[in-house]
Amino acid sequence: MLVVALAFVIVASGVAAAQAAVPAFKRGMAALDAKDYAQAAVDFKKTVRAEPHNSAAYFLLGYAFYQKGFAGGNPEAANKKDAQETIAAYKKVLALDPRLRSVAKPYEFYFTQALSYENLGKNAEAFAAFERGIESSPDNFLIPLYAARLRFLTQDIEKAKANLRLSLKRAQEAGRRADLIKFIQSSALFSSMADDSVLSPLLSQAGGTQTDQNGDGALHDSISNRTAAVPLPLPSLSPDARAVLSRIASGDRAFGAAHYAEALKSYQEALGLDSRMEVLGNNRAALVQGQIGLCHRNLGLTALAAADFKQAVSLMPFDAEAHYQLAEADAVLGRTAQSLEQLKWSLETAPSQAELRRYLVLSKVESDFGAVRGLSGYAALASRYSSASVVADR
Repeated sequence: MLVVALAFVIVASGVAAAQAAVPAFKRGMAALDAKDYAQAAVDFKKTVRAEPHNSAAYFLLGYAFYQKGFAGGNPEAANKKDAQETIAAYKKVLALDPRLRSVAKPYEFYFTQALSYENLGKNAEAFAAFERGIESSPDNFLIPLYAARLRFLTQDIEKAKANLRLSLKRAQEAGRRADLIKFIQSSALFSSMADDSVLSPLLSQAGGTQTDQNGDGALHDSISNRTAAVPLPLPSLSPDARAVLSRIASGDRAFGAAHYAEALKSYQEALGLDSRMEVLGNNRAALVQGQIGLCHRNLGLTALAAADFKQAVSLMPFDAEAHYQLAEADAVLGRTAQSLEQLKWSLETAPSQAELRRYLVLSKVESDFGAVRGLSGYAALASRYSSASVVADR
């Protein structure tokens, strides 16, 4: 579900500012998960006001408006004000982050941008966004399909034909041609294309008869997790992604076997490859950076571990685990004030009450936090979050 993935796309635009935006961000994510997109938009507006340089927060804002306005799935029938809000937020994303490093799956950005432009009658901008989406996800077969639809509606039959051919070719390669044809022929959005004398011959089953890999013959919407009105399946892995993820998998295996030096080498190789290929995005890169920190810590290299966890926090400011690990490393290094501050943010950003209690208990019993517990601010912090946890459980 995209809502889950989006929780990990926040970029480093100043940790202090990101922390100030935490309450609104958490409310916005909860609203997204509850499909209360109007409330999510309100909360993400508060987030970007507190952190105006956070491109990922603007993406979440635009996404909330897109979901709110396009609930019916038909670009022509979507709410124009919501489409305008989506475009405005996305313009801020591009101004702050032209390469979309803060967006886990750029093709989703371009796809929703294209549909929003289509709703507003800005077809040239919509076509440009569709093309960028097609380029950014070479395996995705539904983006060229929607581009073909708009080409067809604007009477550009030759380009519609080219886009439809590309869609079918990609579906064929994914083993989904039969499902795609069935979807086109049964959907009101595409019925006019299916009946067109030029395009309909392309929809012959002769090119392939593969069945849906999910076994149910339906194409599902990865944006809203519902049967597709505006579907967008996840693309298969590119060779670059496979290379990076292979190194990470090797690191995970070595780490699980307590071979920390070997794991460290694999994780560092993964990030080295990713620096050139840009596969992971900030969220997953932060998680790998955190694993590097754990390797350094287990090898007794606490200063290096602290630097790793600090980098992980800068990439993903709302990651409670990275804050906690940095707090522990700072405590070992005698940086008690910094440790207390990071401990505070691990409690503030904890994704659940169970995690909050875990961090709180660990801070009370771990020997590394002995000096931190002696600080005057620790007792107040522990009391505050102990009370909050009790209240939340009632």
